Amino acid sequence: PTHGAGGRPPTAACGRDARAPRGRCRGQVLRHTPFDPFGYGADRRLERALIMEFEEAVTRLLPLLSRDNLAAAAALARLPLEVRGFGPVKQEAARRFRAELRKALAGLQAEAKAALH
Repeated sequence: PTHGAGGRPPTAACGRDARAPRGRCRGQVLRHTPFDPFGYGADRRLERALIMEFEEAVTRLLPLLSRDNLAAAAALARLPLEVRGFGPVKQEAARRFRAELRKALAGLQAEAKAALH
């Protein structure tokens, strides 16, 4: 397949105007189930790990939440929206996500500690 912008492979659309094979579109209902044939691939394992990391960060964030840090907490909550793509694209997005998540959580923890003093 011809690669698009930035050397990324083109995406295939599913639906009435789909260019993707019909079986591929039907297979999307299996995603994130034990029957997902691609569920054990590196990208899917990475997705599951990122979900767990994000859930843990939110759990740590909740006790620190206040009106003063609501904007920062909302920014942290939007971080997963930036993780897209497959292969090296997803791996780079995951690296950025993890770095930003650590940075945001550390900032919120520092703010909460400063507010106590």
